[in-house]
Amino acid sequence: TTYDQGYGIVQMNVSDEANKLYPTDSYLACAYDITLGNLDLCAGPFLNLMPLSINTTVPLYEEHYYLIVRRSNANFWYYFILPFNVFNVRSWALILLVICTVAFTVDIITDKTDNKPARTRIGTA
Repeated sequence: TTYDQGYGIVQMNVSDEANKLYPTDSYLACAYDITLGNLDLCAGPFLNLMPLSINTTVPLYEEHYYLIVRRSNANFWYYFILPFNVFNVRSWALILLVICTVAFTVDIITDKTDNKPARTRIGTA
């Protein structure tokens, strides 16, 4: 196989020396090991907050988000009801009807599969 011939991916952690130098920054610790030749590649969720003196690869893509909103003086109850405004009253009625129907169906099925006697229902023998 290619792994036996020296090709393949081997997962390694950063060295103890890099962890001692950068105990709170995994990106700099990994960059340190790359600079020394201990690692070839770093993959993971890194957040680079400091400019580095080493050459790094270009990111695949960058995204910049700007959130622009109007300032509002809404109270607690406005934000409490806000998630429920997604659906209108008819939709909420349909959702409750489906939940009740499923609960009733599960109740019937579990009564017939349990070993305890079933409750008396209209139309059952």
